[in-house]
Amino acid sequence: MWRRGDPSDSGEREVTCPAPPRCRALPSARPVARRDRAWSRGQGCGRRALPGNAISCVTSMSRMAYAFSRDRAVPGWRLWSKVDRNGTPVNAIIGATVAGLVLTLPALFPNAAGIPVAFYAVVSVAVIGLYLSFFIPIALRPRIGDRFEPGPWTLGRRYKLLGWIAVIEIAVISVYFVLPIVPAGVPGNPDFTWSAVNYAPIAVGGVLLGVGLWWWLSARKWFTGPVRTVDLPSPRSAEAARADEPA
Repeated sequence: MWRRGDPSDSGEREVTCPAPPRCRALPSARPVARRDRAWSRGQGCGRRALPGNAISCVTSMSRMAYAFSRDRAVPGWRLWSKVDRNGTPVNAIIGATVAGLVLTLPALFPNAAGIPVAFYAVVSVAVIGLYLSFFIPIALRPRIGDRFEPGPWTLGRRYKLLGWIAVIEIAVISVYFVLPIVPAGVPGNPDFTWSAVNYAPIAVGGVLLGVGLWWWLSARKWFTGPVRTVDLPSPRSAEAARADEPA
């Protein structure tokens, strides 16, 4: 929004236009700051909510890091699965937090495009990682076929069609989030600069390459699946328990 006219003029009025250059061409035109208290309050709430969101993210990723390490499913699992005397996986918390800090380091460097490249890249990495975790069981389901024992809730025979739809959608989403954000991030562009590059494919590809090499060189020789930490009752003991129930 731009204001035209003399500030002391009682006939001053505010006008809007789609292109600021047109407004700047008007006599005595000058930009006006938003006087929206709700907007300011929203910014304040956002800043106050950031610590809570950060704590939630650290809690979630440290729990997952510890759980996968306990199952020996990540490199260095012996280190990350250790807990202190209070049962807290300190190593997993520190390791996951440092990894998150490294991922967001590019945010410290300004870029010519003037966009939050690090924010977009981190969101892209999170979305791709989440969707790839969905992709693995969905893609494996058709390979198992009728050998799979469904639970109480099942898609029935429609699992094949819906599974392929999901796989295609995940592929499209993954490609979408690794695309360049701005023209300056496209190699070969005259205005190309590394500070504008979407580094999500580099981060995701590096992790996949490292984990793939670890699996091929080591883990596939000894990994047999998740480690069971809870003893499930045998069918016989379950039947005995039902027999002990009052009629």
